[in-house]
Amino acid sequence: MFAINKITPNQISTYQTDIQRASPPLSSIEKQHINFLDSLYANENISQPLHSYDEALALLTPIFDKDYVENKSKINFVSTMNRFNQLEGYKKCHFIDWYSIQDYQYSSYTYLNSMLKLGTAVNHHHPLVAQLNLSLMHLSLFDNYHSQFTPRMVYRGEVRKAADMMFLQTNSSYKLDTFFSTYEIQDKVIPYLKDKTTLANDKINVLYEIQYTEPLVGANISALLKNGKHDVLFWPKTEFIITDIKSNPKDTNITIRMTTANLEQYEWDNHLHSLF
Repeated sequence: MFAINKITPNQISTYQTDIQRASPPLSSIEKQHINFLDSLYANENISQPLHSYDEALALLTPIFDKDYVENKSKINFVSTMNRFNQLEGYKKCHFIDWYSIQDYQYSSYTYLNSMLKLGTAVNHHHPLVAQLNLSLMHLSLFDNYHSQFTPRMVYRGEVRKAADMMFLQTNSSYKLDTFFSTYEIQDKVIPYLKDKTTLANDKINVLYEIQYTEPLVGANISALLKNGKHDVLFWPKTEFIITDIKSNPKDTNITIRMTTANLEQYEWDNHLHSLF
């Protein structure tokens, strides 16, 4: 884990001026990040309450399609906007962060992760992938900066192809191309596992037990959304170290114990810059 050093407002202003002189112009992602840092290091609210439907929509349309927001997403836009104000989400994030995380949870998670599994660079730089990455990075940075991160255990359950898991070894690195959802309560992951009588012959239940000790690789999204789900979401390519593997030849279950790998400053910076 690396230290986040405070930057004075004057330093941020100079950085913004230097960037604005550069060509090409700043992307929407870069502008968000600069505005976030500006507010974070000034100890101000990250954004402001929303005052109108049109204002809220305009904050999303640099990344999200208007027709998707209003007609295709499974989350209700007006309700999402109202909860952002009521729960004071603006103190910790931009509205586009709030929307991006909620949309992933309830609408776009299958689409985004299916796209990421294809493994192409184009898909990893898709605007919606980059936005969710940035939103999670900002949330983790906010919590760490304000000393709100607490190391803890998180859990995940899923059904995988047995062939994909047979070569895993303890003390080895484990990375996934997709966003990686986990829960702080183990009972919440059990529904994602199947009874062995219903599993296909080539499938296996996998239970992950993860020591979440590195604050800047994932984000406690339930603490932001106050939805009672106890969700921690890790971004793609997060590195874990396998500490133990338990399996029983007589059943179809495997337990993988892991810990989040230490993150160096340059690794976090490289991941951030890849979004721009």
